[in-house]
Amino acid sequence: MPTESSSLTTTLGVTYACAPIRVTAEKTVAYFVIGPMIVGQREDELSFRQRVGVRGADAHALWALLLSLKLYTFSGIRSVLRLMEEVGTALVELAYQAKQLPSIFPSTSKVDQAVVAYHVDRVLHSLLEAATMATHADGGSVMVYDERKDTLRIKVAQGLQDEVVATTHLRQGEGIAGVAATERAILLIDEQTSDQRIRQRMQRKDLVSSLVAPLSSDSTHEPIGVLNLRTANPNRRFTQEHVELLRRLLDIASVALGSLRFASR
Repeated sequence: MPTESSSLTTTLGVTYACAPIRVTAEKTVAYFVIGPMIVGQREDELSFRQRVGVRGADAHALWALLLSLKLYTFSGIRSVLRLMEEVGTALVELAYQAKQLPSIFPSTSKVDQAVVAYHVDRVLHSLLEAATMATHADGGSVMVYDERKDTLRIKVAQGLQDEVVATTHLRQGEGIAGVAATERAILLIDEQTSDQRIRQRMQRKDLVSSLVAPLSSDSTHEPIGVLNLRTANPNRRFTQEHVELLRRLLDIASVALGSLRFASR
């Protein structure tokens, strides 16, 4: 079995992929298997029917099946695989460490919380890395709600100065992040945005477009943070396709964060 994330495309043009789950750096204990899906551009119908028809297969039925499969870009599926590998490994390592810690340290909630916090940070870093790669963003950040100070603060960031990371904080409802968290919706923001609540909060005139999305541990709880992505490159504008891909990445991260939240109780 592969030791790294890998994929296989069949003669029909259908792709399957797998991502390893490790309990240690050297030991793989399981795999996420993803598919079937279409990666890259979808083949045109005439070419597909001609290619498959010569093999004696039912091209009409197979074409209908292919149209039902999700379409991923190459960068998109790499991002999904990387996040799934990191998330799966983090959860398995947490379970392994939780079993081993009592024999090393006294079983205290402080140690348990420190271990969980480490893996939460790991998931957030992986989410931001996967999201920026998938959308070709210039950079971004993940803001997490600080209950003690009742504010959103930047937890991880790419392309931001240390001073900005250290000093940026928003109270609930403030900024575009506040709108995304309140509405629990992914916001695609550019010059065509008509919502006056958002336009009044668009302070970065150098940005071509932004994606702002709430981050939750599950659908029943309030968002625990907000993911922000930005681009200043007119040739790399965010699109609705990026919104849907980001939604899938957020779903994966939410599963992990929900499991870590449960483990910390």
